[in-house]
Amino acid sequence: MMAEAPLHTSMDESSFQEPFFLVGAERSGTTLLRLMIDHHPLIRFRFESNFLVDYLTSAGGDPDPAELEKKLAIDRGARLHGFKVGEGLGYKEGVRQFLFHDAHQQGKSVFGAALHRRFADILHIFPNARFLNLVRDPRDVAPSVIAMGWSGNTWHASKLWINAQQEAQRLCDSLPSDRWHTLRFEDLVCKPEETLTAVSEFLGCKFDPAMLSYPEDTTYPAPDASASQRWRKKMPTKDVQLVEACVGEWLQKAGYEPSGESPRQVSNLQQSLLNIQNRFGRFRFRTRRFGFFTVVGFALSSRLGMHKTANRLQLKMQAHENSLLR
Repeated sequence: MMAEAPLHTSMDESSFQEPFFLVGAERSGTTLLRLMIDHHPLIRFRFESNFLVDYLTSAGGDPDPAELEKKLAIDRGARLHGFKVGEGLGYKEGVRQFLFHDAHQQGKSVFGAALHRRFADILHIFPNARFLNLVRDPRDVAPSVIAMGWSGNTWHASKLWINAQQEAQRLCDSLPSDRWHTLRFEDLVCKPEETLTAVSEFLGCKFDPAMLSYPEDTTYPAPDASASQRWRKKMPTKDVQLVEACVGEWLQKAGYEPSGESPRQVSNLQQSLLNIQNRFGRFRFRTRRFGFFTVVGFALSSRLGMHKTANRLQLKMQAHENSLLR
């Protein structure tokens, strides 16, 4: 999927507010929040967009254009968004033009996107960006991560959560308070209007009831308070202990109380076994979803440098994943 409309390189960027970016761990409710915000009459909010920063160099510079073109051709997010770098533009300027142009086409003056990694790197493109940080209880995040096939056990699923928390905290500490707003998933589903009012004010807008109209034209249901703290009823005690052992003090730093279960110590040997279980669990999930020969063929062709075959198989798996999107 590629954008067909030309970029407006002469667009007056001063007519837009500084963009905002939603940061946080995957499976924390970012899609739900995005749908709510995107239904605001003044705000354009694109879904997960890590391709906006993934190809910056470690120093925040533009990547090699030829290499970038190859990578974007098989980047699932970039393809879903129809992202390409305009003629004669570098990567960073291409990202700026893409987002400004998209907001302009939608008739919105405020715009943003969601990131799940390399949060601070977006500042190389938008130095004055604002940030929404969505946090969800890791004991609810972990089972959801496993269900997506991204981890094979709660220990490794919790690592994704804590990595995002640590990265978000470092970024928060480097910014003035008026450019950072943290909210909890539990508040979003239990008191949505109050929570969205605060979000809207942070973004320089007033709450609009349309933000809660998303069930009318999406597959997502209205906010459901039962989505909060599901782990209390559904998570086995051993998994609760494993999550709490992994995240440690970050549980309370994020504002969540320990379960009260006996603390669990995870030895080096146990961690090694969890690593093996994680790899096997992910492999099993992928073979069930994409087929054994597709998964193994992709792994082998990637290792052997058979790039055309690897790319073809990767695009095949992406097409299947896209068919499952809600």
